[in-house]
Amino acid sequence: MKIDKRSPDKNFDLGLKHKYLYFRRTKIIATIGPASSSPEMIKALILKGLNVARINFSHGKPEEHLRTIRTIRNISAKLRMPVAILGDLCGPKIRVGRFRGDAVTLRTGSAVTITVEPVIGHETLIPCQYKRLVAEVSVNDQVLLDDGERVIYIGTLNKALFPGLRLGYAVIPRALLKPFVAARYLMDRQPSTLSQAVVAAFMHEGHFAAHIRRMRVLYRAQRDELVTTLKQKLGDALTVTAPDQGMHLVAFTRRGLSDTAIERAGRQHGVVVRPMSRLYLATPPRSALVLGFSGHARQTIAPAVERLARTIETLSMSPLLEGKRKAMPKR
Repeated sequence: MKIDKRSPDKNFDLGLKHKYLYFRRTKIIATIGPASSSPEMIKALILKGLNVARINFSHGKPEEHLRTIRTIRNISAKLRMPVAILGDLCGPKIRVGRFRGDAVTLRTGSAVTITVEPVIGHETLIPCQYKRLVAEVSVNDQVLLDDGERVIYIGTLNKALFPGLRLGYAVIPRALLKPFVAARYLMDRQPSTLSQAVVAAFMHEGHFAAHIRRMRVLYRAQRDELVTTLKQKLGDALTVTAPDQGMHLVAFTRRGLSDTAIERAGRQHGVVVRPMSRLYLATPPRSALVLGFSGHARQTIAPAVERLARTIETLSMSPLLEGKRKAMPKR
């Protein structure tokens, strides 16, 4: 833009590329983790323009976080470049009330009620001290007990990276670490140490995190495509909820449809699905389809759902199925 000619300096031209207009409004936030907590890496990040260092307090030990904070402060002071520290705290921890005998054992498959009433708890009743729990928890929300130390997550890296990598992992409670290590050693000691070393370096250098970020965008698009198409084509036959993690979703059948019957009939239409009712051990099975979306291109999902819809339509007209519906008790 041109300054008014009445200005004392008539030759002053403030164009869009003028140096006076070049200042950064956007702040750069970076997470400081195991791969970026060294003094050398922190210094490099600050010199590249880091404004805010995020520290995830849900993981790691307090002394590790304190050491990282001191490192950031020292390097920031030496460089005379201020850096804010953002502490990302873990979610709220809700305390339970008192129990009969001070402790209870929860059994697999049992129905447990969580109440905000001031009662004494037992095997099927857990008193909670947070009065707004009922108002803030929705259907299908996950509630973790004992800080989540009752959950074991097992997976493989051949899906996250490439099929030829025969390397798995387990996220387990600390109390079970030694028994798991001992059991793993007795089975076959360990997989290739070379593969483990390469993957560990791949993670430490930040490549795995970058790969996961790219894949999340891709998988989210494929998940949304599958959920949208299922609701459009099979909304009256399946109940579908979009998962917020993983590579599969669960579609519960309606109208008395059998997931095993859909599996058998699907093969004739070129559709492979996994019936969830076969995966139950102790609890009563529910009819549902386990559908994967991460290994399929987005443009192939809609035609596959079309074939699945034809499969279910064929089953719906089966006289045998009509008889099963009449005999099935209402839940």
